[in-house]
Amino acid sequence: MDEEAAKAVKKSEEEVESEGQQKLKNWKDDQKYKAALEELFNGNVRYMKFIKTRMPSGSNLLNEAFQATIDYTFNRAMAPLMKLGEDYLKNVPKQLLLKRLLGNFFINMQHVVRLDCIQKLEYYPDHAEIVIDKCTGKRAWKMGVQTNKATDLFTDEDYCKYSCAPLVSRFLKVANAQSTVEFQKEGCHHIIKIEEAKST
Repeated sequence: MDEEAAKAVKKSEEEVESEGQQKLKNWKDDQKYKAALEELFNGNVRYMKFIKTRMPSGSNLLNEAFQATIDYTFNRAMAPLMKLGEDYLKNVPKQLLLKRLLGNFFINMQHVVRLDCIQKLEYYPDHAEIVIDKCTGKRAWKMGVQTNKATDLFTDEDYCKYSCAPLVSRFLKVANAQSTVEFQKEGCHHIIKIEEAKST
């Protein structure tokens, strides 16, 4: 190879490397978020698959693994509010507490359910309604199940049923509220009601 051809090849290699570096530097926030979320759920499914395939069939470890995720997320997200104490929380009007809890939930869960997935969040005198569509968490779970060849072990809604919906319920217990949830193809629909205090 003559000197000019060698220079041309070197220049071409430098341009390719520079272009690659530029692409790496310019990852948009959406790309970063998508990659991080997919990796989070991919690892989660891999872990759940390991438990389901390697542990005795009577083992309760899978439920415990889902519950550990719920407990960790709840404790991390709710620590500031819970520091106020149960007596304080009991005296806050339930509708106000419900709004605060749901706000806290969605702010702290943005790494799983992006705010633009919330199609409806309405408060009425006797209930609240939430509609989530194109849920980023559900999509990432489905992809994780497919990537890990676990479609025979888990359904598309297992994350929703055993992790997300129970986490919502855990938040709502603080306001003495309950959610009736209907799972949909790409999201869910919640009707949340505050339970009446039982007279003694």
